[in-house]
Amino acid sequence: MYHLNAEDSANWLAENKILLHPTEGVWGIGCNAKNNTAIERVFDLKKRDRSKKFILLSPSLDSVKEFCLVSKEDIKILEKKWPGPTTFLLERGSDKYKELSYLNRHAVRVSAHKPIVDLLGLFGSEIVSTSANISGGNEIKNKDDIVSFFNYEDVAIFDGNLGNLKKPTRIFDLKLKKNIR
Repeated sequence: MYHLNAEDSANWLAENKILLHPTEGVWGIGCNAKNNTAIERVFDLKKRDRSKKFILLSPSLDSVKEFCLVSKEDIKILEKKWPGPTTFLLERGSDKYKELSYLNRHAVRVSAHKPIVDLLGLFGSEIVSTSANISGGNEIKNKDDIVSFFNYEDVAIFDGNLGNLKKPTRIFDLKLKKNIR
């Protein structure tokens, strides 16, 4: 498996390949959010039901506004939490990433975790992200185990550091104004 720095990881994503990456608390697996073939590959690798969608990691609140509806009130809430480890459910505002929405909503996060910030800054767009494990299975916390488990030709690992969270990020439903995870 290829062990990549941030720049090489961004290039890997641009080639529509799959990337294992550090997040605020767990190892993630993801791809270019604009490439359906890569997205399908992540579904297959995770053995994930197609009805379950993925989180979109976005480089900035401004980029989120390109595909989600956010009111002035919403922006005030988002600006207090982003960048940071909170994922928000937001109303879809365009057909961009439509296939990743569930009930016309997206799960989106603008991270403050330096490896993700660096990666997204170099990549310049959203990536799909989900925990690096089989759907419904236990988290794989050891980087070496993840590398062994996802040892495929089209999968590489971004060798950044995990954050300090001990569990996946919180998900907040902005419409219902409550945590759902």
